[in-house]
Amino acid sequence: MDKHELQERMTNFAVRIVKMVDAMPSTVSGLAIARQIVRSGTSPSANYRAACLAKSDKDFINKLKMVEEELDETCHWLKIIMRSELMKESRIKPPPPRVLRVAQYYRQNDSYDKDSYEC
Repeated sequence: MDKHELQERMTNFAVRIVKMVDAMPSTVSGLAIARQIVRSGTSPSANYRAACLAKSDKDFINKLKMVEEELDETCHWLKIIMRSELMKESRIKPPPPRVLRVAQYYRQNDSYDKDSYEC
């Protein structure tokens, strides 16, 4: 997967989160969780783009760690939404597996640098 494909996948994921948030109920809990997940669900796209412009390997790794953290938080909020039945589980599509696999890859490999990944 190249840089542009992953950027596109991240952008599509963010758009899906925005659409899902707009369909959430306007209850106290629905609005509170919507505010949380719209931030955590859209920031991986922007942070990945920033990682691709990193000035050093250390900066690149740090920005990818932020992507990983935000994706993890988004998964948390998706679980809360489903378990609390704020939305039907059938209305929540699972996150793109390739996006999550990239985050898992970087979590498991501390010996990577910007040049080894296509940014």
